[in-house]
Amino acid sequence: MKFLNEPMEIVQPDATGSGKVYIFNKENQKLIISNRGIVIKSEWEIVWTKNSLLFECNEQNMLFNYVFSDKNMLVLKKDSDSEYLVFCNQNYFKTIEFTDLARYLNSLRKPEILQPETKAEVEIVSTAKGINYIKHKQIDKERAELSLKKMEYAYIDSINGILMNIFWFLFYFTVSMVFTKILLNGLNFDSEFRNFKFSVLYVENSVLWDSFAKVMVYGIPPLITLFFAILFQQFQAYFAGRQGTSKLFFLWGYLYGIGFFAGALLAGSQTGEWIGMALNSLQIGTGIRILILGLAVLGLVLVGWLANNLFINTTWSRRFVEIPTSQFLFKFRTAWFPYTVTLMLVALFTYFTSDYYWLAIQGAITFILIPIVLFIKTKNRTFIHERKVQRISFLYLFSSAALFMVLWVWSVL
Repeated sequence: MKFLNEPMEIVQPDATGSGKVYIFNKENQKLIISNRGIVIKSEWEIVWTKNSLLFECNEQNMLFNYVFSDKNMLVLKKDSDSEYLVFCNQNYFKTIEFTDLARYLNSLRKPEILQPETKAEVEIVSTAKGINYIKHKQIDKERAELSLKKMEYAYIDSINGILMNIFWFLFYFTVSMVFTKILLNGLNFDSEFRNFKFSVLYVENSVLWDSFAKVMVYGIPPLITLFFAILFQQFQAYFAGRQGTSKLFFLWGYLYGIGFFAGALLAGSQTGEWIGMALNSLQIGTGIRILILGLAVLGLVLVGWLANNLFINTTWSRRFVEIPTSQFLFKFRTAWFPYTVTLMLVALFTYFTSDYYWLAIQGAITFILIPIVLFIKTKNRTFIHERKVQRISFLYLFSSAALFMVLWVWSVL
């Protein structure tokens, strides 16, 4: 059980005094150890009666026995059972394990505080080094159940995150294609784009390969992302602990970029189009192409790592997140940074043909859309990864399917 960094006013033992204690529901994982005595209201009037605290509200009264308090923490015990309720000062305990609480109380040399009334559920265990810690059957059971729930939430959050990212990928791609078509018409490139579709790998008189190329270029990234994002989420849970979603967003950005580059390289190599045009002209063999792909992937990850460490963690970027701007938009911008770099890598392997104009226009649109997303302000400061949802988001699922249908209809018209 961890104590989170929440504002807390510590109540000192006073014969007649009263004050405010901010109490949080256990379901929100906020500062409650007891599995009973769930508090609904955030502010309670406190009345001191000898060594007890009576929390009064309109619906019910709950009596807690005073155990211990100082400037850092307040320890209460519910009158009806042997479980403890603990509040801590945010300036002292930011993250403290339940065993550390026992160690802290031991350091105060108040052993009577640690002696439970019901030894059947609570016992004090000493380690070989002489460190005492509290072993509570109910808490151990809750911790095991919470661990299973976290694992379940991790899978659901990962899938929802993938759906959200796929939706924005399709939305971004649809918008970019609309602007691309408008610009091409305005620049009188119609003669070079008679068979222009949303796939730049369109091959004349080859409907089958056209469909296969679309799947490779625009289908590989979401599939790779779906697998590795869940795997990465579990890796964080087992080895890195609970972290923010910035790294996960960057990983998705890498995978989209890698999948986009790999699909274009593989499909273009077969048709002599796009990336394959440059490689075929240089008579580069399969082994060298695989090496180029590996180097491009490493370069993409390196550039993303530099952006994460040199830009995202700067003072300016942290201040930017603090202003009333959606964290999702901020991370959306960072996630698409590797994709933008991928367009640059693709441009290096593309000759100055009609496809190059498409690539240049898409790259320009990317650089135009990112600043727009950067400065959009919204009051919504949360996104789906930071909420404990228990079901898959059908909103993103159906929205993604709708956008995919729009692109498919556009491709066959």
